[in-house]
Amino acid sequence: LTDLAEAIAPKPAAPVAPTGTASLPGSGRAKPRGSVAQQYADIDWPWIEELRTLAAAQLSRSESDDEAIALQKLANRDTARDEARPLVSDLVEQSIQDRLRTGLISPAEIRQHQTVEIVLDALFGMGRLQPLLDQPTIENIDFLAYDRVILEHSDGHLEDGPKIFSSDDEMRSW
Repeated sequence: LTDLAEAIAPKPAAPVAPTGTASLPGSGRAKPRGSVAQQYADIDWPWIEELRTLAAAQLSRSESDDEAIALQKLANRDTARDEARPLVSDLVEQSIQDRLRTGLISPAEIRQHQTVEIVLDALFGMGRLQPLLDQPTIENIDFLAYDRVILEHSDGHLEDGPKIFSSDDEMRSW
């Protein structure tokens, strides 16, 4: 019980790594450095879900003509991800332009490459959890509540994780 109390007690903020990017082994993708919570801070998850839904609908329409090919693509998620990238990139670019026109975002807020990767994670990975799973130092992810996440790193230190869900019900249904 003492260990649990220590684990959930507020911890001082972990030192922030230098900003920039690092390539994850075997992923072929660059990931931003810095605290995990900082990386999640500005993600508009409802927008990501909207883009994921649009991309999934378009992908399923294009693959419905030949189910055998669709099943083969699903068997190799990396290939499917690579083939979906141009479609997702176009959807994100169009959506960003719409958001700029309507004032929902400013030019300074544009992170097109990051948004494309997050949408692809939602389609072919573990969605909101994928950025955490891609970090090689994270060994355990403990959800104490929708807004209370503890990350255990391979060196044993604990870090407050980002808020992944907007409610306990959303977390349970995921």
